[in-house]
Amino acid sequence: MSKTSNEHCKCGCEKNTKCNKGDKKTENDYKRQEQSANEHLKELKKELKEANEMIEDLTKNFIEAENLSKSLNISCVELKKDIERIKERNKNIVEEANDNAVINVAKDFLPILDNFEAALKVVKDDDVTHGFELIYNQTRTMLKNMGVEEIVAVGETFNPELHNAIMKEAAKNDGDSGKVAAEYQKGYKYKDRIIRYSTVSIYE
Repeated sequence: MSKTSNEHCKCGCEKNTKCNKGDKKTENDYKRQEQSANEHLKELKKELKEANEMIEDLTKNFIEAENLSKSLNISCVELKKDIERIKERNKNIVEEANDNAVINVAKDFLPILDNFEAALKVVKDDDVTHGFELIYNQTRTMLKNMGVEEIVAVGETFNPELHNAIMKEAAKNDGDSGKVAAEYQKGYKYKDRIIRYSTVSIYE
C-alpha cells in the first residue's frame, strides 16, 4: 500500500490540491526534455556502431585464423565456437543497452505526461487546452513508437505485478470482487519490464 504525503509543488501549494501554477512550463523546458531524449538515442547509436565494429573485427580475425589453421592443418572448431559466443554476448549487451536507454527516456517524460493530464482536467481556456493536448498526444505517440505501453487497469483483475492498490471499494456488481475499480496514476511498461506500476483502487 503506497503512503500518501502532503508534498508541495514549486509554487508552495500542497501537491494534492488543485494548482495550475506548478503545471506551467515554458517551451524551452520541453525542448530541453526533447534534447535529453535525443542525447540518449545518440549515445545508443554510438554503442551500436561500436558493437558492430567489434563484431566486424572479430569476424576478420576469425577468417585470418581459419586460413592459418588450414595451412597448419589445425582445427578451428573451438575458435569458431568462441567467436559465436562473443557475437551472442555482444548482441545481448547491445539489446540491454537499448532497453535501458528507452526506459530512461520514458522515465524522463512520464512526469510531463502526468502534468498535462492534470492540467487538461482543470484548464478551461480552449486555446490553452488545444496546445496542451497537442504536446500531450505527441509525447504519448513518441513513447508508443519506442515500444512503451500503457498498462491496462480499470476493469481488469488486480495483478500485483502490474498494479499498485492503495485502497479498496465495495463491489457494485457480482463478479467485480478482485477487479480494479479506478486508476489514479497510469502505469507503463516496456517489453516485460515495468517502468511504473498503475496506482489503483480495487473492489473487495
